[in-house]
This record gives sequence, C-alpha cells and structure tokens, in this order.
Amino acid sequence: MNRLNIDKMTTDSDSLLGPAPRLLLWLHGCNRNCPGCIAVDWNTSSSAQYSLSVETIANLVNTNDELEGITISGGEPFLQAESLCALATKINKGIIIYSGYTLEELKQMKSEAISLILRKIDVLIDGRYIEELNDDLPFRGSSNQRI
Repeated sequence: MNRLNIDKMTTDSDSLLGPAPRLLLWLHGCNRNCPGCIAVDWNTSSSAQYSLSVETIANLVNTNDELEGITISGGEPFLQAESLCALATKINKGIIIYSGYTLEELKQMKSEAISLILRKIDVLIDGRYIEELNDDLPFRGSSNQRI
C-alpha cells in the first residue's frame, strides 16, 4: 500500500494556495535547505507527523463535494514520487503541486512516475524558494518561481 509522509494537513478556504476550498498537504522531507523556508522545522525532523495511505487521502478529497481540489507542497513532494503518482492518478479534482525543482529538472530525472504526475496535475509552481526574491505575491514564495 502506497503511503505519503505528511507534516501538516489543513483546509484552505481563503484561496491562499489555489482556488478554495481545497485540502493542503505539506509532505515531509526536503534536501534543498533554502534559507527562509517556512517548512524548515518539518524537513529537518527525523520523522513525519503522519503517514497516510494514498487511498485515504484520495477518498478524503474525492468524496468531499465542497473541495475544489488539493494543493501539495512540502518539503519536496517529488521526493515521494511513487506515492505522489499513485495519489495523482486517484484524485478526480484539481491538483496543484509546489516543487523546489524546476520543470526542466523534473523532466531530466527521466522518471515514469514524475512524468505521469506532470501529465495529471493542473498546475506546477516550480523553483527554489529565494528569500531575497519574496515579493508577497499570491501563489508563489519568491518571484523566481513559475506558475
């Protein structure tokens, strides 16, 4: 059974990370260590807060008629590519993923799971967080990131 390691899960009803309402998942783990990262405490701890099955998360999203979709951030979601792929194929609503990798870097990984994720999702917000480029615009942490 595929599982995702998650540090935080909540509902966004204010359209902070996509069209609301949506489920927000912050996946555990990142190897980027971007200065100023809002999730640094989660990513440096040895274990995730939760480990949930892909089926549980998909059921939570798909059966809630009020949810527009799901936004997945981290940490670095693509470090859990196999389970993330399984989730993306089961979700029948909007999917937004935030990644510290650029689209080009993800494609260079030549992973079938990553390729399938990229075909399935609606929006990728890519690129490392750069604290000096934080311009407080919606849907991205710093101005170098692309939607």
